[in-house]
Amino acid sequence: ADESVGTGVSSDLGPDDGWPPILAKVRACDILVLGTPIWLGHMSSLCQRVIERLDDTFSAYDPDNGQFPLYNKVVVVVVTGNEAGSQATSAEVLYALQSFGCASPPNADVYWVGGAGAGPSYIAAHADRHFYTNKCAAWMAYNTVWMARVLGEKPCTTNLLDLAEEQRALSDTPKTDPHEADRLARKPDA
Repeated sequence: ADESVGTGVSSDLGPDDGWPPILAKVRACDILVLGTPIWLGHMSSLCQRVIERLDDTFSAYDPDNGQFPLYNKVVVVVVTGNEAGSQATSAEVLYALQSFGCASPPNADVYWVGGAGAGPSYIAAHADRHFYTNKCAAWMAYNTVWMARVLGEKPCTTNLLDLAEEQRALSDTPKTDPHEADRLARKPDA
């Protein structure tokens, strides 16, 4: 929210775009925590913008194995607000990030929604700190660190390009997609 991040699905929208330094931090991290308030039952527009800007990571795949830059990164989501929609919001965020290559541990979300209507934040609601929210936050934290350690020691090695070539042979209408273009260009028989 403090940066000038434009809308779109490109990794770099030009000289005034604040996204490239943020993306560099995302690419360098082991654990990615996306936090969002609920707005009218959905994630915030800022959270949606982050997901949209991460979409371009598909095009920055590893030319040797096809993995996207977010492979072997662990993602979790924190949702807060004062209305329903936290589970659906968590599901949307986690689905989007796993499609970009992130892994999510068990209990990959935590939320606090307080009472209906406007109200204090979780931090300000001293008398309203729920055991359930605290318990889920602890589960999420421990499982996230565990999964990051596992992936750090034994990263996912799936070769997406080889799998795509295998599936092309089994498909009725084999096609080349841009994700595979680099690898196919290097093949002597291509």
